Amino acid sequence: MFDPFFTTKRTQGGPGLGLHIIHNIVCQKMKGEISVESNQEQGTTFIIRLPNG
Repeated sequence: MFDPFFTTKRTQGGPGLGLHIIHNIVCQKMKGEISVESNQEQGTTFIIRLPNG
């Protein structure tokens, strides 16, 4: 899902770059980590960990 151009909305004009851009900002610029947990009954949670200081 963090890969560029991954989308389920291609026919609706979604380029599939949103999460890829977020991943690059969190991991490269901020030196952090991002992960995702998804559960059909409870929804989706994004976990972002950033270094202190």
